[in-house]
Amino acid sequence: MDMKIENASLNNGSTNSLKDAWADHSRQFDKYHWVYPVISRRAGGISLGINLNIDTICNFDCVYCQVDRTVAPPQPTHNDVEKIAEELSHALAHWRHNKFQDAPRFQNIDPSFLELKDFCFSGDGEPTSAPEFAEMVDLLVQIKNQENLNYLKIVVITNATLLHRPAVQKALATMAANRGEIWAKLDAGTEEYFQRINRSRYKLDHIETNIINAAQQFPLRIQSMWCAYRNEVPSPAEIEAYAQRVLRIEAAAHQAGHKLLEIQLYSVVRRTTEAEVQALDQEFLLNIKEALMQFGIKTSVEIY
Repeated sequence: MDMKIENASLNNGSTNSLKDAWADHSRQFDKYHWVYPVISRRAGGISLGINLNIDTICNFDCVYCQVDRTVAPPQPTHNDVEKIAEELSHALAHWRHNKFQDAPRFQNIDPSFLELKDFCFSGDGEPTSAPEFAEMVDLLVQIKNQENLNYLKIVVITNATLLHRPAVQKALATMAANRGEIWAKLDAGTEEYFQRINRSRYKLDHIETNIINAAQQFPLRIQSMWCAYRNEVPSPAEIEAYAQRVLRIEAAAHQAGHKLLEIQLYSVVRRTTEAEVQALDQEFLLNIKEALMQFGIKTSVEIY
């Protein structure tokens, strides 16, 4: 493979408003504590994020994380479902009023990217670790019905560590019955590289098993971040090991009568906690896509 890296700095001189919006996924919006709208490349429009990890605690410690854990998290210190419901109601009214165009990150954007696409559990940690996760899924289903928004997806962006828990499984089943999707992180093929990039007490085999079990039951996309770290890029052997894991997941889903929705490949577009993380260019991601296809993976592979 022709492996290239680029500096991850966002100061590229671009005046493209859409690219600037893609790079701004700040959790802070207006006076909200939990809810934050973003323009998402992968959603293809506005994603209404819900951050259930306001203590900023995560069971991963990814080198490319964008959460600043050196500062104290803002108040409140616990999830209040009733107040989250109020924030969601206000955010939806705000979107209906002017599609958030009074906020800087939504100005000078083509209207086609200002359509609301989903509610998304994402934020400063693993969403499924929040005790209120299942209750929040029920709340979103209720809001979709009340607001005549049944076409919206409910998405959970997850590192897949906790997908085996019964309470989480029940919530995922509710999501699946209401246009829900799992976007499961898989950033490595070997345990060594996994611990180098994601750094977790969980093992990569555990992640793969949980993704397989989820893919056999629920709509699921694999989400893979690829980056250079300390000037080292993922090796061909690492990409092959990753492809083998994807093959096993794809085969298991097919055997259960399901198929993966998509494999999402992407690199760094925002500032990371560790300065030694660098973005990989489009050509590198294309090489990974080609490798996946060469190994016989049939699922659609998209680069973001």
